[in-house]
Amino acid sequence: KELYEKLNVSGFVINASIYSEEEVAQIVNSFYKIDKKIRLKACHNYYLRNESGIDDVFALRQDLIFKKYNIPVYYCIPTTSNPRGPLYLGLCTIEKHRQMDIKDILVDLYLNHSLEAFMTSDEWLTEDEFKDIQETLTYLEKPLNKQENIQIEFYDQVNDKEREIVCGLHRFRYDSPFTLLRSQSSRQMAEFASEIRPLNMVSRKKGDITIDNINNKRYSGEMQVVFKDLKEDERINIVGRVVRQEDLIKLLRFKEGITYNFIEAKYEN
Repeated sequence: KELYEKLNVSGFVINASIYSEEEVAQIVNSFYKIDKKIRLKACHNYYLRNESGIDDVFALRQDLIFKKYNIPVYYCIPTTSNPRGPLYLGLCTIEKHRQMDIKDILVDLYLNHSLEAFMTSDEWLTEDEFKDIQETLTYLEKPLNKQENIQIEFYDQVNDKEREIVCGLHRFRYDSPFTLLRSQSSRQMAEFASEIRPLNMVSRKKGDITIDNINNKRYSGEMQVVFKDLKEDERINIVGRVVRQEDLIKLLRFKEGITYNFIEAKYEN
């Protein structure tokens, strides 16, 4: 109260990670007794020690507490380019973000945590990281059409049947995990015994387009888009990849009911 009245501060930030629902209620009520117009924000901790960051479930539970009071919640995001000492492991809020690319962290927070704001918690960011932040937020906030084009390129081993499965319109299953999107359209095609022979069964990288082969029985012909590096699987053919970062972000917004038109990219000689 003394700080608020004598220093003319506009508001305060509450730690979003350490208080129970009952404690938050007490803290918020105490602030509003000082002034009902006081500005309140919440910010999660950053966690310096490896394996000490919070998980998704806990973070979302804490966020819901503050949303009852319309208090925005900030997350701390790390950088791998200039992590702060003494451990130099990145100052993350969510443990899985510790070694993730800053673009992927923002996408995860925006889509899965209704990101309202964030803090860059390490010492400084590179110019490229600032550019990545700006571009990623632009892609995430851009209104999408009901049908969006996705540029792809095929790998050398792909055959005509696989091209036919990939090129065209796709809707992705609403229950797909964000690490592996499953095409509902190709799944319906696969129900009619689409026999795909095993070929190019190598490790899968983010952005790869895959098709299940006959080793996966009734799933043969189902197409997926990979968003997490995965090991090779004898049941899965790697047929191509999504070309543009912007298109990867468009795909991750599949729960908005978007239909995607996969088009082979054309390059000038």
